Amino acid sequence: SYKNDFAGSVTTSHSNQCYDVFLAKVFASAGVKPILGGRLPNAVEIVERKSAEDRLIFLLNHSGRKQTVRINTRMRDIYNNRPVANRVVLNPYGVSVLAQPGIR
Repeated sequence: SYKNDFAGSVTTSHSNQCYDVFLAKVFASAGVKPILGGRLPNAVEIVERKSAEDRLIFLLNHSGRKQTVRINTRMRDIYNNRPVANRVVLNPYGVSVLAQPGIR
């Protein structure tokens, strides 16, 4: 039974702000929350992988400009081997892999 499932389609062209509002409502109704608790720059992709012991967050900058990502907790950038707090600055086409302290 798929009584509680939801599928949607947007087949028209609107402003990015319109999509932001629409998707925020869809995600909220589905219980989906932002991985880092805030908004990402448009050029940044975020992926989270977690298990019972590990939580890793991958940040990928798909642009030729530096991008800043705000974070809401202290973490360790294990790709660049440095602690981070408050923000991560990604170089052009840069990558960051974040782990929470005490987990890895």
